[in-house]
Amino acid sequence: MACILNVVGNLFGIPHVGDFFACCCWTPNPTMFKRTPEMHGGRLPKAGEAVGAAAAAVGAVIAGAVAQAVPVAQAVAVAAPANNEAK
Repeated sequence: MACILNVVGNLFGIPHVGDFFACCCWTPNPTMFKRTPEMHGGRLPKAGEAVGAAAAAVGAVIAGAVAQAVPVAQAVAVAAPANNEAK
């Protein structure tokens, strides 16, 4: 609804009508926002789905890289050159 109001408002030169509606006038309907068990990982995995195993492998690699951090070079103070006069 807000998207349609934005389009119609822009056609008539009144921008952000849908934004105002969504911010100030819209009342959410909680029955439209119910989560199902499938949304919480409750469904059975299908053949070929290895997202969980792949994520665990990537996490292990990153943890190993963080544990073996490379030392960073230390800052060195540099003095101004002597005899820096223009001739």
